[in-house]
Amino acid sequence: MNEIQGDLFTQPEVVDEIIRRATAINQFFNTTNLTGRDLKQHEFRTGTQNYKVLQCFRERPSMVLTPFEVRIMTHQIYAPITSIRRAMTTLTDMGYLVKTGTRKMGEYNEYNYCWRLRTC
Repeated sequence: MNEIQGDLFTQPEVVDEIIRRATAINQFFNTTNLTGRDLKQHEFRTGTQNYKVLQCFRERPSMVLTPFEVRIMTHQIYAPITSIRRAMTTLTDMGYLVKTGTRKMGEYNEYNYCWRLRTC
């Protein structure tokens, strides 16, 4: 039998990437200078929202979606659309999503760009 010579977590470059992505997915832009418990609550909420948005795309890998569609599909109806957009931009910057050239009519009778899950 061949022995496995290490795993993903023994490769420093892989570990660094895992840590970078885990940190980035919880990224909260602290523009109001929160501290302590308030800051932790907002960081948690941001990470949860990013995760929900990413899961929305993972469950629909062939779909292109606007932020408004994502808000509905993730049951975050009361979340500000700017928060959904922020999550989608963060996930795009991390390499999980791709902004497409496709636009769909959305709320406010305006066209919105669509995103899709990045495939390898």
